[in-house]
Amino acid sequence: MTGVQTCALPIYPKVGTKSTTTYYLTFTDSLGVISTDSITIYVDTNCCKSWALIGSDPWYCYGDTVYLANNSFAGSGATYQWDFGTNATPGSFTGATPPPVIFDTSGVFQIRLVLNDSCGTDTAYHDINIYPLPNADAGNDTSICDQDTVSIGSIPVSYHSYSWFPASGLSDSSIANPNAYIDSTITYVLIVTDDISGCTATDSITITVDTSLPVINIAGDTIICKGDSAILTADRKSVV
Repeated sequence: MTGVQTCALPIYPKVGTKSTTTYYLTFTDSLGVISTDSITIYVDTNCCKSWALIGSDPWYCYGDTVYLANNSFAGSGATYQWDFGTNATPGSFTGATPPPVIFDTSGVFQIRLVLNDSCGTDTAYHDINIYPLPNADAGNDTSICDQDTVSIGSIPVSYHSYSWFPASGLSDSSIANPNAYIDSTITYVLIVTDDISGCTATDSITITVDTSLPVINIAGDTIICKGDSAILTADRKSVV
């Protein structure tokens, strides 16, 4: 019996069919008496039903562009009204294919789609999670003297990963606040990743190395007798 769920007494089978079908029931009692009956299920293939459906990834990072898909099942003359909310640009749209959307803050936002067609009206809702970006702080641009060392970055945060580029001259390019040992001006780029959300942020710092060390000139050698004194003269000149 195609489309019929078989079961023991009491006899209340469930029927599912895609076309008009007649089902027959045969009953035999304990004395062998047979009784039959039938029922015809008429399927109206002209039934009108539509569904509004929204497709999209549920998670994004702040600043990402949100792309939505209209996966609705619609009848003739369908119109679509999208509501993205007050924190979105654009805030609303009328049409089958929604535009890219950008949210101005992090949080959970509900998108609504209202479908109107010859079958009636249906409404779909879809939540979008916008995660905040981690804080990337490479430090302020600074100047050092040749052969000096400077610490860059900031205090580390749990469940965050740090990557510095280039890695040359750094004590450790995978920590939040490495020491820099450099002999020429360089710019370091810091990438911070939130290990939970996967969101990233960047910052940079330029370290200028001042190679113009002063030169000290002391007066020439001289000879004195034991117990005498001498005056030492030194001139300081800067190298340009």
